[in-house]
Amino acid sequence: MNKAFKYTLFTLTGLLLLVILFAGYIAATFNPNDYKPLIIKLVQDKKQRTLHLDGDIKLAFWPKIGANLGKLSISEHNSEAIFASVEGVKVSLALLPLLKKELVVDTIYVDGAQANIIRYKDGTTNFDDLMSKDEEDSQQIKFDIDGVKISKSALAFDDQQADAKYSISNLNLTTGHVALATPFDMATDFTLEASKPKLKVDAELKGNFMADPDNKHFVAKGLAAKLAGDLATLTKAEITLAGDIDAKAENMELLVEGLKLAAKGNLDGASVNAELAMPSLKVENNTVSGKSAQVSLSQEKGSDTLKATLLLADVTGSPTAVQSSSISGDLSAKQGAREITGKFSSPFTGNIEKLIFDLPKLAGQVQLKDATFPNGGIQADFLLNAHADIKQEQITSSLKLNFDQTKVSGNVGMIHFVQPTYHFDVDIDKLDADKYITKSESKTPAVKPNPDAPVDLSALKHINANGELRIGWLKLANVKSTNVRIKLQADDGVAQLAPFSAQLYEGNMNGSLKVDARSTPVISVKQSMTGIAIGPLLTDAINNDMLSGKGTLNLDVTTQGATVGVLKKSLNGSASLNLADGAVKGIDIAGTIRGVKDKLSAFKSETKIAGDKTQKTDFSEMVASFNIKNGVAHNEDLSMKAPLFRITGNGDIDIANETLNYTAKPTIVNSLKGQGGKDLDDLNGLTVPVKLSGTFAKPEYKIDFASLATGVAQKKLLDKVGGSQGEALKNLVGGNKQDALKSLLGGNKKQDAAPANSATQVAPPPEQKPETAEDKAKKKLNKLLGF
Repeated sequence: MNKAFKYTLFTLTGLLLLVILFAGYIAATFNPNDYKPLIIKLVQDKKQRTLHLDGDIKLAFWPKIGANLGKLSISEHNSEAIFASVEGVKVSLALLPLLKKELVVDTIYVDGAQANIIRYKDGTTNFDDLMSKDEEDSQQIKFDIDGVKISKSALAFDDQQADAKYSISNLNLTTGHVALATPFDMATDFTLEASKPKLKVDAELKGNFMADPDNKHFVAKGLAAKLAGDLATLTKAEITLAGDIDAKAENMELLVEGLKLAAKGNLDGASVNAELAMPSLKVENNTVSGKSAQVSLSQEKGSDTLKATLLLADVTGSPTAVQSSSISGDLSAKQGAREITGKFSSPFTGNIEKLIFDLPKLAGQVQLKDATFPNGGIQADFLLNAHADIKQEQITSSLKLNFDQTKVSGNVGMIHFVQPTYHFDVDIDKLDADKYITKSESKTPAVKPNPDAPVDLSALKHINANGELRIGWLKLANVKSTNVRIKLQADDGVAQLAPFSAQLYEGNMNGSLKVDARSTPVISVKQSMTGIAIGPLLTDAINNDMLSGKGTLNLDVTTQGATVGVLKKSLNGSASLNLADGAVKGIDIAGTIRGVKDKLSAFKSETKIAGDKTQKTDFSEMVASFNIKNGVAHNEDLSMKAPLFRITGNGDIDIANETLNYTAKPTIVNSLKGQGGKDLDDLNGLTVPVKLSGTFAKPEYKIDFASLATGVAQKKLLDKVGGSQGEALKNLVGGNKQDALKSLLGGNKKQDAAPANSATQVAPPPEQKPETAEDKAKKKLNKLLGF
């Protein structure tokens, strides 16, 4: 035993001595710094970049023979600007190739690497030249990397073409032997930041990988990946991925085993959790097979919850004709006192090669429980088929939907996945939309809408759609209409409904609505209504029956603003109406005039009268046009005909502040005798000014009785004067004053020239104190009013 131990010791000592002698020989005969000029020149000649190798290259012999290159950097192409740098690089060298003066790299150690990658607007990059292949391999230096270890490194990518920036920092990477088409182990961790989409996450990745770009073959086994941080609107996120994936894109082959994807985080204040489980999927040898796969989603925000699952049953077939007996799902959600449940299922077919998939018969049911709805909720049944062409980025479907007494049918579709454009052509037979608009049950008084409330139309900026909707019968905001037709064209913030037509309240409407939300919202409305019964329309629309009649209404207005108040104050355009056989409700002008004596005897110049819905003023015709400027509608041409009078008027309707400042001027053209009042033929031809004021909700009327009394007095005085002088006086008061004066002056001269013995000569009155004109007027007025 002692001899064996002795011989072993001698042998080991001899081998160690041989190694020491060999290392000494290498150190004495080989100087790696002799290669520095060659390397620098090679980089300059081949790549037109400047390589800096600071300090001497130092050899190491334990645990492997290697070299410490120290700090180095490389410039941009044909520039001295730094493209990449490292704080330290150590290279382990294979021993035997070194004896033949070949630099065969075993393992590379990199510490503190920094690189700046740029893609310019024309699509080129600042490393294109490094990706080009040399015409021939160097015969002096050969590289063969057996492994890489990187620590505390970073990479920045400025994508000027996409106007985005990305960066990787705190990068640590360890690999086995890295070579194309050869599996290798890898473990890495780093911090990733991006501007589009905005994210900042810590990442971990490990597994065994293989990449063969020439054959488009990629493998990941024992994959374990994790992301933690903020991803766009998903904050405090944690995403994990595990499983085995083997993909051959060229042959359309895919093997998936034990794949699990899970994600959780906070989304807009809600806690979100999603999971995908795919036990097995094989696409190879022109066959497809797989076990059931499941997707689940849950969300919580306070007491509001959402849960959904999607299950794909076993799949079979070929890459060009894959099928599953069923794809099914269920949904449950709770928002406040409202609950939604639903389920659906459909067979599934597809073409994996062309990425075309179909759901030929997707049937399901949705149930909504809401105490504010009729019967405490609503149940809907639907049936649709869907076709998706992933390569063409198109999805189309036809649908049938039944709920309550409503049936919906039509076609809907979408093209482009990133910035989608929607198409639709839908028919609805009957829809009472008011049934599904939640009404507040609060007993507190209604609060007037805040005029400073913002108008948010930003959603229109992201909607591109075109299509047509037809509704047989519609009730919305208590307004009833039939044969509704709405054609929508929405494109990058501009939406237009044209035509926007319907039959309603015995007539027709046709027009358009345009909304421009690209900056400050601009809204334009053009609408023409013909044969409309205005009374029922106003009653249903605003619960106000202030006007009745049938005729035409035209509207052409535009407004812009960021708040409700500004929109109302910026309203400009025109409006007109032409009604027949109607009434203005709230005041009975004829009845008010019947009591004129009582009003006059009270010596009141104006009397305020609150609106009384039991009173009305009938008319046979009403015509008016409005010029709308800055939220105020001004009228100058009101013409209204009634059996007893004609009405003209002018004034303002302040839409922004919902107030009235209008004067109506009824002129009596007939006796009121036989109308249930006293005979007031002496008012014929007189005008009774009526001033409208107050608010839309509480209008007020003022009768100008002082003007009426003056008119009555003038009429009575003038009626006492006969002949041409009487007519002249009437014209002097309310007619052609110039002709009246001429007539009066001419009449005096003719009387002076008359013969003294004329039969019409009047004896001069006895001398007495002259009576003033005021005294005469008082006597006449007292006699007229019976005082």
